[in-house]
Amino acid sequence: NERVQVFGPDGDFITKLRGTATVSRWAQDFLSTNAEEADARAKANLEPDLELFGGDPHEESAHTEKYFWGPVSVKLDAEGKIYVTESNRHRIQIYERGA
Repeated sequence: NERVQVFGPDGDFITKLRGTATVSRWAQDFLSTNAEEADARAKANLEPDLELFGGDPHEESAHTEKYFWGPVSVKLDAEGKIYVTESNRHRIQIYERGA
């Protein structure tokens, strides 16, 4: 379903997360030392307007970098941060309440 749904203690739906990835500190370091990669990324359309077939969220996620593509686990820490790991982009997205 390419999303994470958030429910309150009473089971009521609160929101859904589709993914809002940004470039991590490590990716920034990589791009700052690999000019060709940084240039290619700067030229890329990272949020394309897609003509989706049947509104398939898998297709949209596969073509839009910030969206989850294969979320596989969720962890909530003591500070209320939500950690989402995803298999197809090999990353972790972290959410903070109010951020």
